Amino acid sequence: MTRHPVLADRTILLAEDEVLISRYLCRVLERAGACVTPVRRAADVEALAHMADRHFDVALLDVSLEDGSVLPAAELLIQRWVPIVFHSGHDQPVLTTGPTAWVRALDKPAPTPEIVDALAAQISLPDMQREIA
Repeated sequence: MTRHPVLADRTILLAEDEVLISRYLCRVLERAGACVTPVRRAADVEALAHMADRHFDVALLDVSLEDGSVLPAAELLIQRWVPIVFHSGHDQPVLTTGPTAWVRALDKPAPTPEIVDALAAQISLPDMQREIA
């Protein structure tokens, strides 16, 4: 993959507890020109979401991480207007209701171009459209 016009120079929060998947996605997104912050725990996502001096252009989140659900942390990211794409191998009916109902969800394993396109699309949406997408 080469530099992507939308992802280049963007900051991406990647929450994935499967090491091989995390490494692969980091490599793909970095080749697209993004700066990736990988984490394996929902608590780390939450801590980063609380940091006032830290901003992410988009987040790619596995729903079930090694310490539990990422959904509470995802809600914090939403409150900070960080666009999100869920990438999960589990059937997640909770994704269709509540504050995360509008978030794009990809089934694992999603093809790499689909992941890149979903992240780029979320970055490209104006805040109001993202809120109702």
